[in-house]
Amino acid sequence: DRLLVFKKNSLAIINIQKENEILEGEYKYIGLDGGHPAQACLTDIGVAWINSNGLYLFDGETVKPLVDNKIRNMWVGEDEFTGSAFWKSNSSDIPMVGYDPASKKILCLKTGSDNGSNSEDILVYSLKTKSWSYKKDAFDNSTKKRMMVYKGELIYDNGSQIQKWSD
Repeated sequence: DRLLVFKKNSLAIINIQKENEILEGEYKYIGLDGGHPAQACLTDIGVAWINSNGLYLFDGETVKPLVDNKIRNMWVGEDEFTGSAFWKSNSSDIPMVGYDPASKKILCLKTGSDNGSNSEDILVYSLKTKSWSYKKDAFDNSTKKRMMVYKGELIYDNGSQIQKWSD
């Protein structure tokens, strides 16, 4: 039983299994630096979250970076990547993450509000294949988005109705 304490620039993992809490680890630079609770979600195997450095997964034992050596250049817009960075290319972007238990995929949405980028592209990480995919214009840009799991399915609110996510 672990408690994950997110700050803007760090994460503390506290073991709360016994009478006395024990700080098991403190990790710098992997907090919720976008400052929004929609940057974290629960998966079947642990907690996933996004920040300016990438996507992370805590599986109950270790923190695993899921972007390193895979799509880092696209995430931060460096080196030979020619598009705009996925992470906060607009200062009003509010990045979000959601989990689809049916497909075992983590969805990283570039912005959850209509104030940020016009790009509603998402990056999708498959826990089954440990691979990334990219979906262009997966959502419309007209409203705020909210994602959650309901009755085992990922649903989202597009401002006018609740919809079920489908690949």
